[in-house]
Amino acid sequence: KEDYNRNRPHSSLGNITPNEFAMKIAMEKQAA
Repeated sequence: KEDYNRNRPHSSLGNITPNEFAMKIAMEKQAA
């Protein structure tokens, strides 16, 4: 179940996976 949740797109995150969302946040923090 954990894998399923981590790898499926979430509409609340803009239809990206939580993993992609975390990467996006990390990139934005680095750029700031």
